[in-house]
Amino acid sequence: MHRLWSLAIASSRAFISCLALLAFHGALSPHAAAGGLSPKETRGKQIYVEGTTSAGRPITAHVGRDGVPVPAVALPCINCHGADGRGVPEGGIIPSDITWSRLSKPYGGVAARGRRHPAYTEDTFMLAVAGGVDPAGNRLEVSMPRYAMAREDLLDLAAYVKRLERDLDPGLSDDRIAIGTVLPRAGAMAPVAETIAAVLSAYFADVNSKDGIYGRKIELIVAYADTPVDAM
Repeated sequence: MHRLWSLAIASSRAFISCLALLAFHGALSPHAAAGGLSPKETRGKQIYVEGTTSAGRPITAHVGRDGVPVPAVALPCINCHGADGRGVPEGGIIPSDITWSRLSKPYGGVAARGRRHPAYTEDTFMLAVAGGVDPAGNRLEVSMPRYAMAREDLLDLAAYVKRLERDLDPGLSDDRIAIGTVLPRAGAMAPVAETIAAVLSAYFADVNSKDGIYGRKIELIVAYADTPVDAM
């Protein structure tokens, strides 16, 4: 019995470690299930995440004051602006929050270094990406590359950025994280399946009692498979 309990704990810890990696890094590939994104938004997500287009058209990032050309795959938008578009400060560089609710505020915005501009529109957003200027005609920070790409790709990117802050991974909502696991009904692991489920439930209940993960409660969904699973 002691061996079974130890095996259940070890299996649960391994599972929880995998969940932590998924929760904090996420499945960011635009080729994964695109939770309700339109074809245009899905193409834009590929540009945002990978720096590539579904049609195979090249995108070039022009970097620094001299505009040194670099393939966009080396500098996709997500690297600086993050999966949620709110920016990831690093090395003294503070990327702008590019969520559409912020960019399109009627009263405009103020950049980190005090640069003021009116609200963005789709056209001025595309001009910022390709030409490096904000809606007031101010030059963007030198750390922001200028991206040379086809107009249809710019339109796709703009469509995704409008949706960006609402593009949540499957099972993720404003107040809930649904996490599933499959446990065996047969095989060497079957005797500890219920124990593993109990350990996971207890662990997540403890996490939820401490306000969950960033305010979201974890919901554990357990399914049982009839295929035997042997112990490692």
